[in-house]
Amino acid sequence: MALVAFVAIGTTTAQAGEPVKLTGPEIKALFDGNSVDGIWGQAHYHSYFDPAGMTLYQEEGRPPQEDRWHVSDTQYCSRWEPGGTTCYDIYRDGEQIIWVSPDSGHRYSSVLISGKAVPW
Repeated sequence: MALVAFVAIGTTTAQAGEPVKLTGPEIKALFDGNSVDGIWGQAHYHSYFDPAGMTLYQEEGRPPQEDRWHVSDTQYCSRWEPGGTTCYDIYRDGEQIIWVSPDSGHRYSSVLISGKAVPW
């Protein structure tokens, strides 16, 4: 009996630390009116997600860029001129947000910040 309880606790603990893939509606609810702070490639950045669909992206030491964001049933998508639309799978692990490029599998970590946080 003690062994069963130990195994059950061990399984729950391991699952609790795994990132959870978010659905489109979960991404929208999480990002609407909030920001992330992260590293993309070599650049430290902040990005704000306006509930009306505008996104504001700013790398440290550079002027902000503004364009559009939306969600599909399963992904976050942003449109940047002249690059077009790019979509990502989004995972959450506590306050950490993990962006995964479905094409390459590259992962980019950021931290969720409540409200508008584009400080540079």
